[in-house]
Amino acid sequence: MNDLTPDHAEESLAGQIDDAVPSHGYRMLPVVGLGGSAGGMEALGAFLEATPTDTGAAFVVVLHTSATHEAALAQVLQRATPMRVVPVSTRERIVRDTVYVVAPGKALRTRGETLEVMDIPPGHGRQVAVDYFFRALADTHGAHAVAVVLSGVDGDGAIGVKRIKERGGLTIAQEPHEALHNGMAQSAIATGMIDWVLPVRDIGARIHAYLRLESRLRLPPEKAPAGGVGRGAASIEPEDE
Repeated sequence: MNDLTPDHAEESLAGQIDDAVPSHGYRMLPVVGLGGSAGGMEALGAFLEATPTDTGAAFVVVLHTSATHEAALAQVLQRATPMRVVPVSTRERIVRDTVYVVAPGKALRTRGETLEVMDIPPGHGRQVAVDYFFRALADTHGAHAVAVVLSGVDGDGAIGVKRIKERGGLTIAQEPHEALHNGMAQSAIATGMIDWVLPVRDIGARIHAYLRLESRLRLPPEKAPAGGVGRGAASIEPEDE
C-alpha cells in the first residue's frame, strides 16, 4: 500500500483539511484505535482492565483474528471492562466510553462520528486492516486521533501511525519486551513516529491524563491582536475546585 495514495477521507474532506493538522478534528470525539494480531487478545484484555472508564474517548479494536474467535473476542473484552463492547457489522455511531470491535477479515473506516465496515481491497501481500483504520482516523479526527499498536507478528499499523502523527494525533506502542509477539510494536517504533512506548497496563491511564490536559489547553488566535507583535503563548485553564 502506497503511503501517498489518497484515502476516502482525504478525498471527501479535501475542502476541510485546511492544514497538515486538520482543525475540524478538534471538534470531534477523541477516538483511540487499538491494533494487534497474535497475542493481541491478551494485550487488549490487560489494557481495558487498567483503563479508566471515564476517559471521554471511544475505543476501536482492529485485531487480526479468525472468524471462530470473533465472539470470543467480544466476550473477553466485555469481561475486562464495564464499558459497553459493541461488535461492528455494518455501521455504528461513535459514542464516548464505548469499545467497538470489527469483524475478522474486514476493515473499519471513520466517516465523521460514524464507523463503517469495509472490505479490504484484494492484492495485498500482508495484513493491512490496522493501517487502513489508522489512516482514515487520522484524516477525520486529526489531533483527536490516538493510535495504539499492541502485540502482533507483522508490520501492520506502521504506515498508519505515520499518518496519525502527520495529522497531529498521539501514537503509542506496547513495550516490545512484554509483548507476546513484538513485530507490530517494533515496526511502529522503527518509524520514529511513536510518542510513547509503555507497558500495556500503563497506556490507558496515560491516555486519560493526556486527554484531560488537552481539553484544558487553549491556543492563541492565529492572528496577532491589534498592536501585537505575534502569537501569544498557549494557556491551560485551571481545573474546577
